Amino acid sequence: MFWAGLVQCGKKALLQLNPNSNLLKSWEMLCKNFQNCNIHCIMQYVPHSSLFPLCQSVVHHGGSGTVGMALTCGIPQVVCPFMFDQSYWGDKVSWMGVGESVGHPRSLKPEPFASALVNVSSDDIRSMAASYGKMLQKENGVEYAVQQLVKEFSTL
Repeated sequence: MFWAGLVQCGKKALLQLNPNSNLLKSWEMLCKNFQNCNIHCIMQYVPHSSLFPLCQSVVHHGGSGTVGMALTCGIPQVVCPFMFDQSYWGDKVSWMGVGESVGHPRSLKPEPFASALVNVSSDDIRSMAASYGKMLQKENGVEYAVQQLVKEFSTL
């Protein structure tokens, strides 16, 4: 249960939830059971590109788009994969040194989750994430893709 891990390590958290989400009910119960709960909830859409730069780290499911945006923003990440290619991206996040993958949320215990949150705050991981962010922010992926398409179709 990642709620207990957040409380255990004393980190602040911001949850972006759909108002109809089952997680919202869990969040409300958690805040009733813990004094000085450092978990705050927003229930409207906020683009990751606007939200992530305001965060010290990002905890997410490990979708390729979320991994990519956290990398682009230079933010350390904790991946909790639960389906499809999310485990693959969690492994890549760990391998790149920009975060940790902690396994399926259903089997996640508070201690490993709290440990991952503390670990991604280390200078080494923060520095590695920042260096990937600087590199990716210099790229213009759309422009490069168009150039490659023009190059490919010009040879037909």
